[in-house]
Amino acid sequence: MIHEAIEYIRKEIREHLDILDTEIIVDHPHALKEQNHQNAIFLSLVNLQEETSLKNSPFTVRINNQTHSKEPPIHLNLFILFSFAFSDYKTSLERLSQTMGFFQRKKFFDGSNAAVPFPAGLKKLIFDLFSLDFERLSYLWGIQGGNYFPSIVYKVRLIEIQQAEPEIIKEIDTIQVDTELM
Repeated sequence: MIHEAIEYIRKEIREHLDILDTEIIVDHPHALKEQNHQNAIFLSLVNLQEETSLKNSPFTVRINNQTHSKEPPIHLNLFILFSFAFSDYKTSLERLSQTMGFFQRKKFFDGSNAAVPFPAGLKKLIFDLFSLDFERLSYLWGIQGGNYFPSIVYKVRLIEIQQAEPEIIKEIDTIQVDTELM
């Protein structure tokens, strides 16, 4: 689901900015150093975080009047770095502004408001601007080789990971009480 979510985001931005496939790339930030990857927007996953507030899901579900055991899904927040690596600095800043404006105007995506086909395994993607202070920003770019490009980080909520299929469990339908001991 992580790849599907990031690829969907790439396609939405490509559609909104009316740019070519080669101008918006999903890759690790080290790829920014390569000369053949200039003049593009890079989307890079820089962190994952479990959404613990949704961890208290029930372990049983009812399907066709049968009780099934099912591990609750994992809900993840993705931290995606959008880097704007254009040879013309002005173009980088323009694309940065256009991308920020896009997510300011459209904070969530689901099947009802998608410009491109929304992935079947996803329910909803919610975008929150994630501001890094200078120290964290310096650290982030330092571990990537030190070359800074105009960039922004968005926290994308909620990616649901659910692999296990429900298993039928025996239901407790009666309780016997021995009253002779009383």
